[in-house]
Amino acid sequence: MTWADTSKADVKKRIYSETVFSGGHPSLSTTEKYDTTGILSEYSETDFSLAGFDDAGNLKSGTLRTTTWADTSKAAVKKRSYSETVFSGGHPSLSTTEKYDSAGILSEYSETDFSLAGFDDAGNLKSGTLRTTTWADTSKADSENAVIPRRSLAAGIRP
Repeated sequence: MTWADTSKADVKKRIYSETVFSGGHPSLSTTEKYDTTGILSEYSETDFSLAGFDDAGNLKSGTLRTTTWADTSKAAVKKRSYSETVFSGGHPSLSTTEKYDSAGILSEYSETDFSLAGFDDAGNLKSGTLRTTTWADTSKADSENAVIPRRSLAAGIRP
């Protein structure tokens, strides 16, 4: 748990996380975030069930899925975001995120492409380029809401 100070008063609690392990690897992680008055303001779950681990416990392949809601009810109208990160060869290859408005309607979709990123033997990002593009929805249609990747702007390239 994380508190605002050493008193550990419930009203000062900021974050509570719990990770469940099975077979030596994480299977589910939950996080509760609290506002400054001690009221739960966000709840998220990360599902590791589609992830593959090596003998040393390193994430090598598969998909991590994280869903965030406004509270623990997990009601569709309270969903704030959903993301998936795909791993291959021990490194992320693609990450997608869906963000939802206060009515639970999809308001933004983004993809981060790791294919041009270079990783060292320890799995640290050392070189290359990450490309993130954000659209108004999963159709990925060109619109005024599309965000042009920063690298393209810097190079003077327009999509």
